[in-house]
Amino acid sequence: MAKGNKPNKTHPEHTVSAVVDAGLDIKVIPNAPKTMVVGREGEVWRIKVAGVPEDGRANRELIHWMAESLGVPKGAVVLLKGEHARQKSVRIKGMNQEACEKRLESMLGQTV
Repeated sequence: MAKGNKPNKTHPEHTVSAVVDAGLDIKVIPNAPKTMVVGREGEVWRIKVAGVPEDGRANRELIHWMAESLGVPKGAVVLLKGEHARQKSVRIKGMNQEACEKRLESMLGQTV
């Protein structure tokens, strides 16, 4: 490095951007013919799930559908709470909130 050419510490050349995960509150409607987003009530997404609420089938279907629909690996969809309830909280790792919600809004009433 030539004399006087010090790296600018206030604006480094390589910055690491923090990945912010999306968090969703979901009301699951099990036993549907197809899995799909059916609406939103405030901050809560309503999603019909083509799985029965037995032995975790509806949860597995929800996670599989969300991963496929949002274009993330299944391991990126984490059920935080509501394993045995219709009201659930889910985290989508590696996807920001705005992108996640826009994708869900674009899928209202559609199956994937």
